[in-house]
Amino acid sequence: MTSMHQANIVLPEGAVTPDEWNDGLGVRLPREFVISRRRNGDVASKRGDLFWDWSGYDPRGRAVGFSFAFWTTRSGKSQLKDIPPQRQTFVDEMQHLMSLVIYKRHGPTLAFKTLHSYLKGFCAIGQYCEKQTLSIPALLSDEQHFSAYVATVGHRTVLQTLFVVVSFLMTLDPEHDIGYPVAGNAVIAELRRRYREYAAMDKQTPPIPTRIYSEIISAVAAQLKDFAEVADRFLALAGEVLSNTAARQADERHTWTPVLVTTHGLDSYFESKGLAKSAKGLSRGLTEAQLLCKLTIHIFSGIRDEEAQALPFHCSETQQDHGRTHYLLCGQTTKFNHGKIRHTKWVTNSEAYEAVLLAQRIATLIYGSMGCITEQSKDILSRYPLFVSTGYLALNGRPPSGADAFQVQRLRITRRDETLVEAAIRPLIQECDLRELEEIDPHRAWRSEEKFQIGMPWPLRTHQFRRSLAIYAQRSGMVSLPSLRRQLQHITKEMSLYYAKGSSFARDFIENERDDYKLHMAKDWREAKPLSEALAYLRDVLLTEDELFGGAGTFEQQKKNRGILMSRDTTIRKFKRGEMAYKETPIGGCIKVGECDQVGLKVLETECILGCKNLVGKLPKLDRLIDRQSKFVLTLDPATVEYRMEQSDLNVLIDARSKWRAASERRSNGKRAD
Repeated sequence: MTSMHQANIVLPEGAVTPDEWNDGLGVRLPREFVISRRRNGDVASKRGDLFWDWSGYDPRGRAVGFSFAFWTTRSGKSQLKDIPPQRQTFVDEMQHLMSLVIYKRHGPTLAFKTLHSYLKGFCAIGQYCEKQTLSIPALLSDEQHFSAYVATVGHRTVLQTLFVVVSFLMTLDPEHDIGYPVAGNAVIAELRRRYREYAAMDKQTPPIPTRIYSEIISAVAAQLKDFAEVADRFLALAGEVLSNTAARQADERHTWTPVLVTTHGLDSYFESKGLAKSAKGLSRGLTEAQLLCKLTIHIFSGIRDEEAQALPFHCSETQQDHGRTHYLLCGQTTKFNHGKIRHTKWVTNSEAYEAVLLAQRIATLIYGSMGCITEQSKDILSRYPLFVSTGYLALNGRPPSGADAFQVQRLRITRRDETLVEAAIRPLIQECDLRELEEIDPHRAWRSEEKFQIGMPWPLRTHQFRRSLAIYAQRSGMVSLPSLRRQLQHITKEMSLYYAKGSSFARDFIENERDDYKLHMAKDWREAKPLSEALAYLRDVLLTEDELFGGAGTFEQQKKNRGILMSRDTTIRKFKRGEMAYKETPIGGCIKVGECDQVGLKVLETECILGCKNLVGKLPKLDRLIDRQSKFVLTLDPATVEYRMEQSDLNVLIDARSKWRAASERRSNGKRAD
């Protein structure tokens, strides 16, 4: 009986499966075997092609594929006949292994990203074998050769891929499936040991120090504001350049473009951003504006990089609730869904909403140049991404190849050739930044890591915004810079409303599906709260040099005077267990676990200031609050009720300060008498 093997891959709606692998084809698929098809059923790639076009199986319709040219980072699409015979042998072996993964690996369906990780592992093997003049079967089947190769691998993900590949190959029949035996248990043990070594050294994504965080947010906002102010003229310039097709073709150097830049009054903008006054500079200006829009969305939503790249053109949504406007981002994710797309939403604020509107204007220009109108559809796959590639304007080379959806612009902040805009959003590290990182995680040797040296640009990655937002924007007091407080104030309220308090709205779009919730920003937000509170407690209570007062403050001060200090690890553990809590207040903090039963309608409730057992007070904070309240009272009309209420609050603060200062003096006098 002939066995049939179907490709175990993610198949989006409308995709046409590759051909089936039956036993009659032999141990290895022939080079003419159809390994992928387009959405219309046409052949996209055959097994013998150097590049396998996988666009027909991408959930978002992107132009993606697998290049077996292991000797280069460029994903060329030439045929095998253009490769030297020796390299062709390596490619054949790599394609054989990839075919086995696609057709004979059981379990969940494989998405493009997973298959691509396998390919990177195979390319690494190909590079090693070529250097050692060793065939891939000789490497995999000989325990000594394979162990020698494993010892050279210096990347954790490659080790993990090798472990998965070897484990999978050992489940197959060496003669009828692979064609040769695979070195087994000893190699797996070595792979596991090496992987654990690298996993132990793996570093968690660092939160951005508050000073740098504030500067990045301010820089992104300022740069985006600069573009917004000239957006009308910049887009008009782009439209005029695009309309002059004949002039562009006749003058490849675009000597007439600087004239248009001047005509539209954009000389100073191009010069300040380091943009060439050419079609290429125009294209880069649009791309940098897209990057700034995307970073703004990251900052005020916690969205992942892949999710931001995949935002559809119609991604913003507003909702009115009790007179307030709530802003939402509506997009797609493939996390925890076996590579298949599902809808999801993120809470954001007006800044990110405005950034979406600006990105839509750029996208409209690009789509309009192709005669397309962005239609809003309820289909799970949108053909119109928000950050569509500026390459379609053909201002800087050939446009992207066509696929089932328009291609997105690759918006990176880690390029080798840093632009002026990118330099502006990467502040230089200072001593205070390292001290703050050490306060957050004292067990990590920050100063020994090359990228965290004083004077170096902050190594910004988009995922840092997610963790920083989750940790800092909690109302526990970890964000100490006033500017950062203002910039995150609105998004903090929105996050608290939807994520931290578990409103019915949040459950509607996140929590009904358990898998949807696992890696959503809401989970990071809630799980960061105990850590954020613990770090604030360490800073404001245990490690502060200010004398504490109040019910809880006096108790903690007495313990500190006796040299009794809870360790950092114990403190964080108690907060995570819910045994302790801390929330910053205008005069210090509150350690009440659960809802406060003292604070009423006013922030400065008398019972809270004078009689709450959970109060941790600080005299410097109280002094600042009295100063501000005194100035505020002076602005009020003494004949009004508002004046009498605010003056009453001021009297409470002054009386409390006098009481606690007198108590402090008595303690000091008692110590001197002893």
